[in-house]
Amino acid sequence: MEIQFRAWKQSLNLTKALNRVSNEHHIHALVIAAMIVHQLGMKFAQVVGHRVGRARLSYERLYHVLTSHLIGVVDMAGLEKFDQDLDA
Repeated sequence: MEIQFRAWKQSLNLTKALNRVSNEHHIHALVIAAMIVHQLGMKFAQVVGHRVGRARLSYERLYHVLTSHLIGVVDMAGLEKFDQDLDA
């Protein structure tokens, strides 16, 4: 659990994002976006974990690949182009 949380927090750079001065709507949006990314990450972890084995699954790598992809998504069709190959 701690490894998953650390990977999620670091990949989204949440510490930096939540420590800056902002209004309540901005913080609320950041938290909701982070929760969505976490849910996507856990779903991908389940799929990838079955494929490579849970012992070999790197949550740090998974979240890095996922957040790198999500940053470039401009529409819903872009979500379908996610490559689950964590070795790439």
